[in-house]
This record gives sequence, C-alpha cells and structure tokens, in this order.
Amino acid sequence: MDEKKYTFENKEYRDTYRHTTSHILAQAVKRLYPESKLAIGPSIDDGFYYDIDSDVTFTPEVLEKLEAEMRKICKEKLPLERFELPRDEAIAFMKEKDEPYKVELIEDLPEDAVISFYTQGDFTDLCAGPHLPSTGYVKAVKIMSVAGAYWRGSEKNKMLQRLYATAFPKKADLDAYVQQLEEAKKQVMSIGETLYKNKGPEAAAGAAGAAGASANNGADNKKEDVVDAEFTEKH
Repeated sequence: MDEKKYTFENKEYRDTYRHTTSHILAQAVKRLYPESKLAIGPSIDDGFYYDIDSDVTFTPEVLEKLEAEMRKICKEKLPLERFELPRDEAIAFMKEKDEPYKVELIEDLPEDAVISFYTQGDFTDLCAGPHLPSTGYVKAVKIMSVAGAYWRGSEKNKMLQRLYATAFPKKADLDAYVQQLEEAKKQVMSIGETLYKNKGPEAAAGAAGAAGASANNGADNKKEDVVDAEFTEKH
C-alpha cells in the first residue's frame, strides 16, 4: 500500500483536494450571491480558480465573506455524491438552475460522453471528478486574488471574474505558503529598487512584472490548458 497516496506529496490527491475546494468556493458564492453564474473551476499548480459571472464586484470585503462561508461549509462536513444524467436531462437540469455556462459545456461534449454531477448539501455542480468524500476533509482555505478572464479565453466572449485560491490540509502549511509568497514579493521588490537606482525605471518595471507573474500562483502558464477543464482534463 502506498502510504503517500492520500497525502499532499501525491499530485493526484493534491489536485483532487483543491478541486473539491473549488466546489466549496462555488457553493459559497451561490449561497451569498445566488444570482451569480458559474463557469469552470479547475485545480492548477498551486491551488485552483473559479470563473464567475456576477454583478457583484469581488472586493476584499466580499472575499472575506466568501472565505468565512467556505470555512463554514468545511465544518458542515457535507458528503459529495456523484450522479449521472443523459444529455437532454443534464441540459434541462442546468437550464432549470439558470447556469448558461454549464449548459454550453454540456452541449459541446462528445455524443458518447458520460455527463456527471456532484452534489454537496444544497449545491450541485457539473463535474467529471474525482472528489474528496466530504467537505470536512478540507482544513485551510484562502482566496488569493481576483482577475478578469474571458469565457473560454476569447475576447469575443464576456469577461468573467476569476477567483484564485488555494487550500491545504493544515493551517500551518497554508500560513507557510502565504509567507513564502510575501517573502518572494519583497525580494523581487528589493531587486527592482536596486535596478531603479542603477539602471533606471525600465529595468525596475521589468522586475515588478516578474513579481506579479510569480504571485499569480503559476496560473497564467496553465490558463490555456484548462479553458474547458471540467470535462477535458482529468483531475
């Protein structure tokens, strides 16, 4: 038996853990802002994101409320239950929930695709899985940032709000990760200040750009790979 199978050292388990947490984030959004529409929410290198279509602007104050609701959902220890539907029923199910992005995803699936959903408490999401057995497995969460993202990566489509977040089995691990990011930012800023003094503002601006890229959780490198990640990428 592989003792590391269900630890964060195992990438498959780590991705599953964070993908489940993306569902917890989506559930928190729907609880607090039920008119919001859900797009996709895959795991990425250092966490996960969820694209949201909402009239609510996700300010720092709103993110604090969402984090609090996420922690509440974790404490509720809601079981995640999988079920499948035929294509027509799946489309009707998502139309009834007024989730147009999910409807589009289903309509674009191959004819022979297995269309599955996961339910946790009062929330159901379209997803191929796999997932953790319960929201209670998730112990430490943090929403890291918000960015704009065109639906399916095309500027012809609507701009959505992309919530970047991460999750760990222990709060100490999350705190260490956040501290590591802060130290990396400070180091790059220090390099930028030195470059500004010695080589001028253009060199300093380049260093600032590098800082922003590193703080984005590596998400930009994965963006194109996970545009349709709910069903085209195994989590």
